[in-house]
Amino acid sequence: MQLAVTLTDFDLIGPFKRSGADVFVVGINGLTHRYGKTFSLDALPRLHAAIRATGAQMWVALNGLYHPAQLPVLQAALDRLANDPPSQILFADTAVYALAQDRALTKRLIYHPETYVSAAADLRFWHEQDIGGIIPARETTLDALMYMGRMSPLPLMWVGHGYINMFHSRRPLVRHYLDHTGHAYPEAYHAKRLDLHETTRQDAFPILEDDYGTHVFRAKPLASFAELPKLSPWLNTLIVQSLFLNDEDVATVLADYRALLDGAALEPLVEKYASSCDNGFYYKQTILEKKRGVNP
Repeated sequence: MQLAVTLTDFDLIGPFKRSGADVFVVGINGLTHRYGKTFSLDALPRLHAAIRATGAQMWVALNGLYHPAQLPVLQAALDRLANDPPSQILFADTAVYALAQDRALTKRLIYHPETYVSAAADLRFWHEQDIGGIIPARETTLDALMYMGRMSPLPLMWVGHGYINMFHSRRPLVRHYLDHTGHAYPEAYHAKRLDLHETTRQDAFPILEDDYGTHVFRAKPLASFAELPKLSPWLNTLIVQSLFLNDEDVATVLADYRALLDGAALEPLVEKYASSCDNGFYYKQTILEKKRGVNP
């Protein structure tokens, strides 16, 4: 099983590779959201060469939902990627799939819509579309994820560590809130972490506003150390999402997953992250089923 990490700085390639990363996932300015820092198209060849020199792979995230006005930029990006293809391209909008077909890139696509892939039928459908991999919905339970891994005709990837987005609006809600309360909206707030505090909850929720709208995340990052022994036979790649984590912590997380994959003891690693992380939706069923004889 490979370890992937979202990359936000050229200088982190070496440290993250030494910590155990096999794959670096990078975002492109104006086409990638929720990655913190992204890169220009002009920077990609140098970035790709540096990553290849370490023996690792570069993946590119095109995970936005694109309006018609953005399609020329998306087409230009895919033209550049076709000339120097990354190992994989993460996508959510099917416009990426349609444009990739014209550029012989479909085999490099990984479908990552965040919520839609929730059944074995989804895996079969996308296998028929001849793409290269798929990432199940973030709400997938451990049992369902293992089942999908057994049934999948496609390589299965999974975002197994980091802050998980739980709400997205195209509206600039942070700006609207500050306008409503009579505060200015300095650009320092744009694409920067803020925290949402509710009087009825103890935990604060990270919130981020960028060019794609407003994103609210779970209070604690997901960790998958306890689940990794069950997941590793079925996963092609475990992705560490570095958003909101400092660089030293990301390097430590990568090293700990690598150690576990190499045979390190499980319990100390589970205990190490028990207070700072949670287990996401692994044990939370999000589908409500109507019981016989009970009205909803």
